[in-house]
Amino acid sequence: MAFSFTDRVHYYENVVEVALRDGCFETNRSSNSIKAVRSYVEGCFSVASSTDEDYEVLKSKLLKAPRHLCRGEKWFNENLSRGEFSVGEEVGEDELRALAEVTYEMLVEKGVKGEVIASHRKARVEHFVEEHDVIAVERRTITELYIYPYTLMYGALASTGSLTAALRVKSIYDELTGIVEGLVNNLRHQLIAKRFNPMYGGHWKVILSGEASPAVFHELAHLLQGDEPVKLKIGINLGEKINIVEDPFHPGPLQRVFDDELYPAWRRTLVEDGSIVDYLHTRMTVFNEAKPGNARGLFTRSKPLHHQLIVKKGDWSIDEMIDVAKRALIVRSIARAEVGRDYIRLIPEAAVVSERDKLTPTKALEVLIPLGRLGSVFIGLAKDRNARYAYEKQQPVYEVAPTILVEARIVT
Repeated sequence: MAFSFTDRVHYYENVVEVALRDGCFETNRSSNSIKAVRSYVEGCFSVASSTDEDYEVLKSKLLKAPRHLCRGEKWFNENLSRGEFSVGEEVGEDELRALAEVTYEMLVEKGVKGEVIASHRKARVEHFVEEHDVIAVERRTITELYIYPYTLMYGALASTGSLTAALRVKSIYDELTGIVEGLVNNLRHQLIAKRFNPMYGGHWKVILSGEASPAVFHELAHLLQGDEPVKLKIGINLGEKINIVEDPFHPGPLQRVFDDELYPAWRRTLVEDGSIVDYLHTRMTVFNEAKPGNARGLFTRSKPLHHQLIVKKGDWSIDEMIDVAKRALIVRSIARAEVGRDYIRLIPEAAVVSERDKLTPTKALEVLIPLGRLGSVFIGLAKDRNARYAYEKQQPVYEVAPTILVEARIVT
């Protein structure tokens, strides 16, 4: 049986990790090599991968796959990318050790304990599409910095964490002071925060900054994925100031020139002047005039997921947001964010109530942003930008968004 589409994939990854825990250095190295064959034939997409089997063995497994279980899906079979793409810089073990040491010393100077992990990931992905004689190679080198500070005071433990990534170590150093100061402030707020009074629950003005703002748009992006059974409908208005782009060319850590299905990278506008105009798509989720370009996943059925989600900044200052709100909840760090029960649900690590020029740290509350009123929820967008790097379904994602003032419901 002839394959109509056969992609032979070879994924290599080398990781060097330097950790500093309680003054003790740990160094670890690992390498990974995985081969995969991905095929599409007669409306059926299949994948087989292995660390020790060759392509012919993997291909034979796909030939034995039961076709009667397929859903007869269409494959958007145009515009295969070819050539090589490289991004990032090489980082040696000594440089990782220095980065971990500097970060750890900054925590100690602030009077907190913790652990720091600096890792260097060097990956290469090779594609060969048999039917079209296409070869495409991506080389990506990225440095990640995990910081997990904690402190104990009066028998209470406070802990927090951050994950930062960059294509160059200098970019991490440039942001390091602000990152550490933000983490230490999170710890302080946790230690002095009082439980939120349930009597004051209900509708509030909420200022979301730090990682909280990108996290909101991350959850919105889930509702703009082409394979989601429940999506926000095209044409829904989120407020005329909202503009959201999936931008592979933004100078962030996840720049690219093609996705995991070899579709060429392009800037996809998802929300324009508040109106939803497009969804994230793979080759198997497109319809009508839609285009693919957001496939994530080499060894599974690819899922439409953003690489770099960029939200256009606004023209508000933080002081203006506080003045307009009169009484507001300010959230910078979150423990969890999710979509459920008609809300975007945020659980802050700690938050601050701003009222009558007084700031009061508080805890034990949830922020619920109603999906049914998105057109009136977003009040203002600030001039600043907040970046967030995280993992979603084992895939790294990067988001940039301004601080936002929203209408939300607070519950305990």
